[in-house]
Amino acid sequence: MMTSKQAEQVLRAVYEKYSPERLTTIPDLILKYKGNEVELIRSVFDKYKVRDGDKQIFLTAQPIGDSNIKNKEVPVKRIPTIIIAVGVIFLIAGGAYYMIKGSANAKVQTADTANYTIIPAPSLNSTKTVDNSDNADGQWNSFLVDFKDAVNSKNIAKISSLTSPNFSDGGGGETIKEWLNNLVFVNDTTLQDFKKTLNGKMKNEEWQKGHVGRVTGKGEYGDLYFEYENFQWRFGGVIGD
Repeated sequence: MMTSKQAEQVLRAVYEKYSPERLTTIPDLILKYKGNEVELIRSVFDKYKVRDGDKQIFLTAQPIGDSNIKNKEVPVKRIPTIIIAVGVIFLIAGGAYYMIKGSANAKVQTADTANYTIIPAPSLNSTKTVDNSDNADGQWNSFLVDFKDAVNSKNIAKISSLTSPNFSDGGGGETIKEWLNNLVFVNDTTLQDFKKTLNGKMKNEEWQKGHVGRVTGKGEYGDLYFEYENFQWRFGGVIGD
């Protein structure tokens, strides 16, 4: 699992090379993708077409402020012997516990950053795992009515509740609220264009064999997609590259 701090370091390294103007967006991205840091990093790598060799460099990026540590002398505070002794006892006891637990479970997990599995931003060629259900078709019309009503009333909170936590704006890194304010609710023209898309034809699109999804238009770059996950429909976002 990648921590928020590790993801922040990788993002900073990537943006410093490819898109310095986006450095200020890092805190918002970290907050948005908390718990899904791996997905965030894969999406950014995919957007900037980062080469495999550079990925390794970015994934092992040195934390900010650490670059000169080797050249500095750090004052050493002496720890009382009694504290050291107590610490050693706890370490030994803890080690014995985890050895027994590990033996019982017969599992070994690694936290090697180089072995992270990174998920790409959604596209028609991606394989997003979603829940399949015989009720998907039956729930679609009700969901679409709710979604259209929320759009008509410009109810951003309602739209957000009907949107997947993994919402993708096609690679720009915006949240659903930012995307709505910057592209959909800008003026009457942009809103009408969005409504026209929702009222147009949609087709089924399996993101993975046996899993349900639907797309607008021809399901090409820039079209919208919806996915059936956790036994309910959600607006997934914009189809990317």
